[in-house]
Formats: sequence, structure tokens, C-alpha cells
Amino acid sequence: MNTYLLFHTLSEGFSIAVACALFVLTWNTWKLARNSYLQFLGIAFLFVGVLDLAHTLAYKGMGIFVAYDANLPTQLWIAARFVQAASLLVAPVFVNRRVNRYALFGLYTAITSVLIALAFARIFPVCYLEGEGLTPFKVASEYAISALLGVTILHLLRQRDDFDADVFRWMITAIALTIASELVFTFYIGVYDIFNFAGHVLKIAAFYFIYRAIVETGLRKPYAVLFRDIQQRNDQLQREIVERAQAEQALRESEERFRQLAETIREVFWIGSPDWDRILYVSPAYADVWGQPLQDLYDRPMSWMEHVHAADREELERALEEKIGGDFSRAAFPEFRIVQPDGTLRWILARVYPIHDAAGAVYRVAGIAEDITTRKQAEQAREREVTVLEHLSGAQKVGVTGAVPLRQSAPALFDELVERYGELLDEALAQQVYRIEAGVTPALQAVAEQLGRSQAGPRDVIDIYIAALRRKGVGVPTPKAHAYAAEGRLMALELMGYLVSFYRTRAPVAA
Repeated sequence: MNTYLLFHTLSEGFSIAVACALFVLTWNTWKLARNSYLQFLGIAFLFVGVLDLAHTLAYKGMGIFVAYDANLPTQLWIAARFVQAASLLVAPVFVNRRVNRYALFGLYTAITSVLIALAFARIFPVCYLEGEGLTPFKVASEYAISALLGVTILHLLRQRDDFDADVFRWMITAIALTIASELVFTFYIGVYDIFNFAGHVLKIAAFYFIYRAIVETGLRKPYAVLFRDIQQRNDQLQREIVERAQAEQALRESEERFRQLAETIREVFWIGSPDWDRILYVSPAYADVWGQPLQDLYDRPMSWMEHVHAADREELERALEEKIGGDFSRAAFPEFRIVQPDGTLRWILARVYPIHDAAGAVYRVAGIAEDITTRKQAEQAREREVTVLEHLSGAQKVGVTGAVPLRQSAPALFDELVERYGELLDEALAQQVYRIEAGVTPALQAVAEQLGRSQAGPRDVIDIYIAALRRKGVGVPTPKAHAYAAEGRLMALELMGYLVSFYRTRAPVAA
């Protein structure tokens, strides 16, 4: 018995020493760490140590509390284990929270005092009966304590990223050994038997790993336990610095690409306030198209309007008022002319688009103005060619005068030409989008030759254009339908031009 008492005293003394060391370490570093998990356990284990000390002093054979039998130390054991298990279960809540250590110390003082008082007052449930062994309450309590510790392991697994790898591994090991110890303690009958001995050995092992996890690591690698949150914040700060540097680099690259694009495109690109009272950016193309210095537009945002042709200004001002009023249902302005300083007229097609903030309000507008002078000149040339074609076609007998349209005189040929016209329309759009050489011009010349040989006139070209457009416009999005219409119109004018050339070379002009 004396030998076992020595073993029991030393084993409990080891666990008490570890509990006190944990308390001293965490209490004196309380202000240095924002993570209260270990600080919480430090206070909790101090009072677990107090209960273990009372358990050791009351153990059968110690001769200190002679008025009590083996039930008292067993009751104090159960009380200590409940406090330990409950504390380990609750501690993860304080991983990222602060706790008032004085209030916590007072709470554990009250709980421990009540438990000790209940045991010594013989109010605490009976845990051991001399000659019979463990009571059902004691066995059930050991299982309940084991269950609490099992739930604690699950909590720690979910929060493993908040712990140093060694601390986490050793804490899990300590809790697992404690569970094994509690289960072994459900089997002993005498307070000196082999199961009691085995349970205390497992408890020593459990507290050893608690010592490794917190006390030893806290002294050897204090940053891993007490300052882990500081290290994590430093790591997070480093990551944020790297991410910020990467974002700034990406922004600089994006701004450089934007600058290169804006400075190389022929169109005028600009960004301004929705009331058109301030220009935030305008591309260098403005100086080429308008023939005015960029700074002039920055200083006087509406100075561009001063160079608009007088005949186009009124309609353009009405469209501008709509945009300033928030109506962006039509992005494009009416096509207008500007007068350059040397008197040259340039045709402009301008579009403006709203830019919304996070709340959905328009806080900027962006626009692009395209010099379409070449296109307008081509359209005007085509119109002149149509006039010539109509004059030339007056000498023809059939199909040219419009007496018998091609769709009636040669319906099969008409359908063939409509189909071919649609194919060429697709090729022309592909040439614009993908910058490929589609060979549309030779094909249109071939179509013009077929029309000329069939004595077709302008009306037939228009009929072919309209029929092809109707076929192509079925089931396509509105923007594509508009693209078909615009490109088809230009192709029709070009086709009429080639038809003019055909009649000039092969048909006599009517006197």
C-alpha cells in the first residue's frame, strides 16, 4: 500500500506541477497574445490542479482526512475530470476572442469551491462504496467525461489551422490518452488495483503531452504558442503586401495597355462627367480629327461643339441634352460634320455609354467618336453611280425600265443571286470582325455581270438586297440584324457601281 501511495502521490504531483506551470506561463504572457485559448486553459488547469491536490491529500491511506473513506478522493477525482473536460471543450471558443482573466479566475474559484464543499459536506453523489467498488454514477460520469473529450477533439480538428502543428498534435494526443484513462478507471474495484494503476499511468502520459504542447513549446518556441496569433498576423500582412504589389503591378500593366490602345486607335476615345462639365481623359486622336489641342478640350469640355457644322448643330444639341438628362437608350448621336481649322469637313459618328457606380448611379460617361468621312464619301459616290445607272438603264428594253422585274422574268436566277448575295454578306461581316481576306469584291463584280447580262436595273439590285436581308434577319440578335442591314446597304451600292461599269463598257448610252 505504501508503495502505491508513493506512486499515486508522485503521479498526481506531476500533473499538478504541469497545471501550475501552464498557469504561470499563460498568466504572465496574457497581454502579449490576442488568442485566449491557452490563457483560458491556463486558468482552468490551475483549478484542475487544485482539485487533484485535494484528491491526492484525501486518498485512502494518506491519513489526512481520517473521517472520510475512499469515496471522498473518488468524488474529487470526478469533479476534477469534469472541470478538465468541460474546460477543454469550451476553450476553442476563445481561439479568436479575448476573455477577462480576472472574471474567469473568479468563476473557476467559485466552481472549484462549490465542488470541494459538496464533496466534504457529503452532498456530492456517491462514487465509491467500500467492499463493492464503483457506483453507477461514477461509471456513468467517466463515460460522460470521455464523450465530452471526444467532442473536444472534433472541435480542435475543425480549428486545426489556428494552432501550431506540434501544439495541435500533442493536444490531440493528450486528450486521447485522457479518454483512455477515464475508460480504464471504470473497471477498478479497489483503489490500489491494477486498473487504478493503469489509469494513473495514462494520466501521467496525458499531462506529459500537455506539458510538451504548451509549457515546453512555450519556453522553447514561445512564438508557436503564445505569439502564434502575432505570427499569423505577420504572415497575413506579408500576403497582403504581396497581393497588393501584384495588384498594383497588374494595374500598371492594365493602364499601360489602355494607354497604348487609346494612343494608337484612330477613333477619339474619351471619359468625362455625366453633366459633360469635365473631361477626365481624351485620346490623342482628338487633335488629329478635330484639329484642336487636347488641352483646349480639358479646359473647355464643350469646345468640341464649337467646331460642329452649323447645319448639324441643332439636332446634335438635342441629342446631347438627352444624354445629360440620363437618357442613354440610344448610344449613337446623329452623324454630324465638323469643320477643321483649315476648312476641311469631316464626318463624325459618335457614341456615348454610361458608367455606373456600385449603387447603380451614373457617375461617368465614356464615348468614342469615329471619323467616317471616307465612308460618307463612298456612299455619296455610290449614290451618284445609282443616278448614272438609272440613266443608263433607260436604254434597255426588259428588266431595266422596271417593266418586268427580275424576280418575275427569271425567278430561278433571282433566287440564286439572293442566295449568293447572302453568302457574300456573311463573308463581308467576317472580314470586318476577324480581319480576314474574304474576296467579296471580285464576287460582287461577277454578280454585277450576271445582272447586266439579264438586263437588270437598280430596282432588281434593291430587290435582291431586301430579299437577302429578310432571310438573314430571321432568328438573329438585333445587333447582328443591324450589322446585316448596314453592310448589305453598302454592298448594294457597290454592286450598283459595278453594274454601272458593266453598262458603260457593253451597252450604248441612250441619247
